[in-house]
Amino acid sequence: MPPININQRRGWIDVIKTTVGTENVILTLPNGSFRGRKSVGYVSVRLGTVIEATDTFPILLSVNGSSLPLTGLNGVAITVANLNQPGIYLIYYNKSTKTLQLMAPYAPTGTTATNNQGN
Repeated sequence: MPPININQRRGWIDVIKTTVGTENVILTLPNGSFRGRKSVGYVSVRLGTVIEATDTFPILLSVNGSSLPLTGLNGVAITVANLNQPGIYLIYYNKSTKTLQLMAPYAPTGTTATNNQGN
């Protein structure tokens, strides 16, 4: 029987640690969070708390001791200002290109997040 993936059990992966550095914020996911996943796909990540850091700090995701920048659809770095509230965030990943893109919801700097469903 194959191992049960974290995402299959709860529907998301929890951020287990938030590290505020002098130039960025690192959100750590459990080791093995991407093990057994296809090389390209989507994952839901749950941020349980507000990040207490400078709004301009970029966000990095760390798994198994390796950190990658989280970007928006336009390739621009996601910052604390964009990821300013607890919630479940949809992230596109590509293992080959080492890409992590925040799909939704997020608030571009100076705006508030919307659900894009007309509600």
